[in-house]
Amino acid sequence: RNETAQELLELVHQLCGGDPKVAAQSAAHQHPLVLAAACKFMGLYAPAWNVHCNHDAVLQLLAYLQAAMSVPATAAEASKATKSIYVSCAPKLLNSPSIVSCMRESMEVALPTDQVEAMAAVAEGCTRLIVQMKDQIQLKEAFNNLLTPLMHRADMALAASTSDQDAQRALAIEALTKYLNVLHVIIRFCDTPPGMPSPLGDILASIWPLLEKAAHLSVTYEPILKEVLSIQRQLLANAPNLVSPRFSDTVKFVVEAFEKTKHPSTLDYLAAAVEAFSSINNDNENSFNELLAHVTGVTMTYVTTEKRPDACPQVVRAFFEMCQRYTLFCPAALVKCREFSNIVSLAVECLAACNGERESTRASLIFLSQLFGWKSLRLAPTVAQVLEMHAGMIDEQLAKHGEGVTRVCVGGLGGGSTQMLWPALSDCVIAIATHVVGSNASSPVVEENTIAHQWVYSSLSTCTTTNGKPLEAETCRQIMVILFNLARRGSTSKPKAKMLLSDFARLCKGETDLDALVSYSL
Repeated sequence: RNETAQELLELVHQLCGGDPKVAAQSAAHQHPLVLAAACKFMGLYAPAWNVHCNHDAVLQLLAYLQAAMSVPATAAEASKATKSIYVSCAPKLLNSPSIVSCMRESMEVALPTDQVEAMAAVAEGCTRLIVQMKDQIQLKEAFNNLLTPLMHRADMALAASTSDQDAQRALAIEALTKYLNVLHVIIRFCDTPPGMPSPLGDILASIWPLLEKAAHLSVTYEPILKEVLSIQRQLLANAPNLVSPRFSDTVKFVVEAFEKTKHPSTLDYLAAAVEAFSSINNDNENSFNELLAHVTGVTMTYVTTEKRPDACPQVVRAFFEMCQRYTLFCPAALVKCREFSNIVSLAVECLAACNGERESTRASLIFLSQLFGWKSLRLAPTVAQVLEMHAGMIDEQLAKHGEGVTRVCVGGLGGGSTQMLWPALSDCVIAIATHVVGSNASSPVVEENTIAHQWVYSSLSTCTTTNGKPLEAETCRQIMVILFNLARRGSTSKPKAKMLLSDFARLCKGETDLDALVSYSL
């Protein structure tokens, strides 16, 4: 091992000995691929440099990579290697008095590359190193040095975005979108070790004016809206206490942006907000109730009069992912919402109307599975209590839509949907079956002919095999009996129930035969 390490060090010395920037330029003159290979080598062996190099040697590697990043053809590999070295060699670099200036140089070199992946990689590496600094003064200085060139360029792009020249304005918008993406990366990895104060307060104070100005552009330019809201979502996840004073204004802006653009990122933000703030007090519950009613009304109008669900699958996906958060974190606001019945009806309609589009159909299925199968979920005690109090309202929706949902799900498994949707379709069927047999669990007699039995059997009997013939009645009965026997055992038998429904789907496709059902009866 020591001999190998020595050989690696000698190779590094040959690559970037002397002036590392001159060495990088020399490699680039030979061929960009030579320089790219050298960068990749340095990044892959970053853990070895941490063990066998001192911090001055590691800084030389970083200087070499800074020079390599200025070459467009090698910027991607150089930025990846830079991230690897900042992360893997942190114990060595933290002892260097010049590390702060080195990180700023790396950022200043990455930003002009115009490659968002390169900028983001360097930003991630620097951030993950900075949060390990124990000296709070040094940490603040480091973040200030990291953010200064980024904010300067973002402000310049923001100013140019109002240009009268279309080409210049388009370039400015594109650049601002990239800088906001890099800012999101910095916030995402800004997690300090336990017991250490978070630097996000100072960062938020620095970036908030930019976010406010960018927000004014975002309604016109959807890429900026997406990045602004991705930053806001990250702040909700990392520091909800810091953004809570500004939360009301932010929600108002997001709702207005949704009304104007129907961009799914607005609903993604609202989903994150429900998770972060809905459980704080009753006033929030009432506010989120009204918010859901309003957003549902706008969404219903959009997908029924302006576009069909299959023409806006990402809006459907984001809407029902938001509804999932309501089920898990603010169920009272959901079930007491005046639009609750319309929400469930829209979910059922989208199962067919989205024409099998994966993300939107899956989001609708998961929402229905969670709603109808809430007793099988691992919920906070307060959430479970609320759902128990309003179980009657959920049962009403199941009675109204259960047959239709079961028919769509079983039909999808029987050949109407792609295999990627089988898990979500199975979950929904199992949730309905488990809920119905669970509701009758107190009965001294095991019921073999509940309404759910009828739904499942009726749906199975309409399915056909590859030869176009319907499944035999005995096969349908056998699958139904096995499914409900598993459902009675609760969540522990759910994996086996999903396997059963997958075997049913394969049976319809001709990929297996009836012998596959034998094991479930043993």
